[in-house]
Amino acid sequence: SNSKDSCLSKMARANLLVSEALADFFLDALKPESGTAWMQAKLDDDVSIVLKEHGSENSDSEAVFVSVQSVLEELDPSFIIFCLDPTLPTKKWVLVSYVPDGCPVRARMLYATAGQDIKQRLGHSNFKADIHITNKDEFTRTKIFRDTAKDNGNLPLSEAERTLKEERVASYSTKKSAMGVVPFQLDDALKSALAAFAAQEWNLLEIKVQDDESVVTGELKSTSASDLTPSNVQISDPRFYIVRLGKTGQVARDSTKIFFIYSCPEAAKVRQRMLYSAAKASVVSSLESLKITVEKFSELSEPNTIGSLLATLVTVAEGTEIKSNDSTTQRKSFARPRRPGRGRARMIRKP
Repeated sequence: SNSKDSCLSKMARANLLVSEALADFFLDALKPESGTAWMQAKLDDDVSIVLKEHGSENSDSEAVFVSVQSVLEELDPSFIIFCLDPTLPTKKWVLVSYVPDGCPVRARMLYATAGQDIKQRLGHSNFKADIHITNKDEFTRTKIFRDTAKDNGNLPLSEAERTLKEERVASYSTKKSAMGVVPFQLDDALKSALAAFAAQEWNLLEIKVQDDESVVTGELKSTSASDLTPSNVQISDPRFYIVRLGKTGQVARDSTKIFFIYSCPEAAKVRQRMLYSAAKASVVSSLESLKITVEKFSELSEPNTIGSLLATLVTVAEGTEIKSNDSTTQRKSFARPRRPGRGRARMIRKP
């Protein structure tokens, strides 16, 4: 039986040819001006590998992953030749083998060997990685870029990675310039609200940055920090929240601390992320001018975790936070191992 399967595999391997149409289309896709993001290839009569579908959506957007998933059919294996970044002059691709679990054994064998035929015909150097999936829902940005990065340390940055890098640069530049470049303007209503917060009339204040780079008061304003709940935190847009906490989460005028929370949901648009990162220094500077001293700055990416974040901040307000330099968390200093044998070393004098 094993001998028969081996012969079958060799025969299938020898007879699989990449069609000229697929090879020519891939050659055109390599050109800098080409916007091709992906192409689907299938076996035709177990003899050749042919082009079936293709798309030109930007690989940095989620639309491209939705498009690819739409052409993947149950129990119908295929290959997806996916471009990591169509905007680069030198393009790099990954070969994704989609072979559902319910496929016949012969189909699995054919697709297991066909990947090598594709890379040999289209050029091994054009491919960064091979990825295998059994369910179309596995074709996601996270899996493609994570699995590719396992073997490649110098991949082109994705849109999300570029955005994060630009956010850090923008935040650093704004802080370094101390608002000396283009400070964001706080409107009069927000200035009044901050003054009221400083006077402890408010203990929770939401701050919003508008597209025209003006900073205004958000929808949430309360005398109680407990009103900062998942249902009240914006789920698609960033926000700044300043909150005053005391012992057991209750506000006590004689002993409170102020916290600054930057909420930036994963669903937030790129421009919004950039806007808030750049505006943060201006807002913090305004707090300092009003003698509002922030005890700790925190970031929030998932609104439904605001409860656990507030619980952590309460421990800071109470002074019960576990710090990494506490004596109980320090590693024990190195101790020389005991000598082999029993008891302490003894000095024996020679006669």
